[in-house]
Amino acid sequence: MHGRGLIHKDIKPANVLIDSATGQVRLTGFGIASRLPRERQAPEPPEVIAGTLAYMAPEQTGRVNRSIDSRSDLYSLGVTLENRC
Repeated sequence: MHGRGLIHKDIKPANVLIDSATGQVRLTGFGIASRLPRERQAPEPPEVIAGTLAYMAPEQTGRVNRSIDSRSDLYSLGVTLENRC
């Protein structure tokens, strides 16, 4: 996904599907994904932030002076795995 220049921006347990029979993992929920390699997030009121706040990287809130990139998805994946284990 990142190798193709795509940032998911909403990785969370509900968007990670695991087939217990095969061990295959699929990622869903690409509704707010971006094809930009790096993206700036403008500060927005919390009620209009796209994504799921509990799993969101700090830069996605627009409150941190950093761009959203593939590392934002890795942050969200880490939070997701921490909550699933």
